[in-house]
Amino acid sequence: MTSMPMDMNPEIARKLKEIGDAFCIQGPFFSYEEIKMGNVNHTYKVNYIVDDGTGMAKIKSYLVQRVNTYAFQHPVELMQNIDRVTEHIRRERPKNQSLHFHHTEDRKNYLMDDDGFWRLSNYVPSVTYDSCDDLDVVRSAGEAFGDFQMMLSDFDAEQLYYLDPDMLIINPLRPLWELNLYGKTFAAAAHTGLTEMANGINQVRLDTEHEYFNSGVMLIDLNAARKLVTAENVFASVKENERNLILPDQDVFNMLYGKQTMPIDDVIWNYDVRNYAKYLIRSTGKHDLNWVMQNTAVLHFCGKNKPWHEDYKNPFGMLYLHYRNLTMRKQYGAVLVCRTQVPRA
Repeated sequence: MTSMPMDMNPEIARKLKEIGDAFCIQGPFFSYEEIKMGNVNHTYKVNYIVDDGTGMAKIKSYLVQRVNTYAFQHPVELMQNIDRVTEHIRRERPKNQSLHFHHTEDRKNYLMDDDGFWRLSNYVPSVTYDSCDDLDVVRSAGEAFGDFQMMLSDFDAEQLYYLDPDMLIINPLRPLWELNLYGKTFAAAAHTGLTEMANGINQVRLDTEHEYFNSGVMLIDLNAARKLVTAENVFASVKENERNLILPDQDVFNMLYGKQTMPIDDVIWNYDVRNYAKYLIRSTGKHDLNWVMQNTAVLHFCGKNKPWHEDYKNPFGMLYLHYRNLTMRKQYGAVLVCRTQVPRA
């Protein structure tokens, strides 16, 4: 290892070099930087010296992460899924730049040791937005996500969950995964009930007869969906109904595929945290907080304001913050303890 910059912790540097050696990274280790943006994994940008092909030295950077196994309780399966997806994309789009996790000598894209669960990928310079008002940036992000979805359109998987990122999972999802769709392509919940008027309005607005399904949580039969869903139909629906679309993706889903959707109970699978009082009234008092904690699987923080915003006021936001804090403690606790140990005299 070359001499290190003065502001680096030698123990962390040695550990990161050890991780790089395990993933067969070539070239002398040069430096590292801790990336503190993000609340889940412990992340480092690690720099190596390599030959640029002309005999001159240059810096090549990698991203090393210690995966938070409290947040990701099945990390091996997670990395196997990532391998399947990224290899599929590279096979289908060999000229495209794609995420690449390096492998150890025994062909694993992860490393487990006494210090944690590690992964290493190529570093891609980028800009991260916590929020954004630039419509061009938002549009580019949507196009990139749509392109990613299209690249996986023929990915070999029979069934999958689709979950919005503003969700909190507080009970098992397996009963939803094992649900018999009885020939339907999708399963989704509608935020409707005894006190809800929006369902009828949406039926008139979109000229539909079924409930207005929220697309935040869906179970999808991929084999059936690949036969049913086409980009041409989606784009044509957007163009034809442009003036009537309020929530474009959700509106189009209901217009085109609502009849192929099995209703599931929103109080279990897509609980709108804004409507606690409505759920309580609808259930004549049964669905109180204790019932929600024992039975609801998915809390959905609907609306523009989210629990990670400082001005969020909904009481369920405390539950989100509680789990986020638990995640942070599990991730950084061992490091903090290590740093506070005092050598014996």
